[in-house]
Amino acid sequence: MRRAALLWGVFVLPGNGALFHAEAERVFPMNHTIHLKKQLRCIYLSNFFSGLRITDAVWVALLAARGFSLWEIGLAESVYHIVSLLCEVPSGMAADLLGRKRALVAGGILAVLSSLLMAFAPGLFLICAAMGLNALSNTMFSGTDAALTYDSLKQAGQEERYLSVAANRSQIGMLASALGSLASTLRRFLRFSGFYLVSALFSSISTLAMLLLKEPVVTEAQAARSSHSLRELPGQFAQLVRDSAAALHGCPLAAKLIAADAVISVPCYLTKMFLQQRLVELGWPTEWLFLPLLLGGAGAFLYALTGMLCMIGGGNFLEYGHLPLPQEGAELHSIGILMIEAGVTVCVMAVIIQILEIVLERTGFDD
Repeated sequence: MRRAALLWGVFVLPGNGALFHAEAERVFPMNHTIHLKKQLRCIYLSNFFSGLRITDAVWVALLAARGFSLWEIGLAESVYHIVSLLCEVPSGMAADLLGRKRALVAGGILAVLSSLLMAFAPGLFLICAAMGLNALSNTMFSGTDAALTYDSLKQAGQEERYLSVAANRSQIGMLASALGSLASTLRRFLRFSGFYLVSALFSSISTLAMLLLKEPVVTEAQAARSSHSLRELPGQFAQLVRDSAAALHGCPLAAKLIAADAVISVPCYLTKMFLQQRLVELGWPTEWLFLPLLLGGAGAFLYALTGMLCMIGGGNFLEYGHLPLPQEGAELHSIGILMIEAGVTVCVMAVIIQILEIVLERTGFDD
């Protein structure tokens, strides 16, 4: 939700053609500097290790192997989404009031606790509690890391680099996700608790990288954070609620984009969740559950890589004329189109093949 909201201050929304400013407060005079290279290194390092989510490709299969039924797994997943829904906006407001770095570190600690609890949870109740902690952790990250990146660039006077840096973060996240999905091949060595202990280790490294970050200060409200007492926080929270409501009311398109993102994401995530269980029921080895995710991720990676190469060449995202290749003109555009279509083809192919295999196995059709 906050990822979509961040776009308000970066792109021109259609309609009145004006740039929407989500933050109306006065910019704070930047009298102190920030070591931008070190800041970005820490951001990239944290991004990589937080993206190594080695349980994503197998968590349903792992719980099923422990004897949990599909409805129990679905209940745990429901807890995750309920917590996400309830805490998405409050966690963003906490980041605004207390600081981006504190919110990210808190999210990292919650991620470690979630993995440790999941590794040793004896029953469904603690499994649900671990899923709730994981959801709360993700809401602390959601949008906060992007906001800290932008503020860091702004404090250094290089905010025009944001799209390029964001593309780098996206590529690092995709690479980490692909590598993390390969961890399903280690099931015979890691077992259930091993997966989550390794996940806790990766989250700990990510959190240590966040601790090395410097809190950027680019507005007067950010500079005044340390002067506020805890008793003032409820009033500030209420003001942020009113500001958020006014922003959504003043920009209906942004609200529609946020709602559309949720509507599209729900069936995609449910398909991914139930696909794991169904593949295992059909005899697919757990060690190979990474394959559908890896193929789908490879397609998305190729698509995003094409856009990033265009930006490296000095253009906008997917502006094929700026691909850093020796070809020129129409030939360069043709190569760019071919690259993104190849990525889309691989991604869609991976999903369709798995769906058809499941349908054929269920119905007993031979061809």
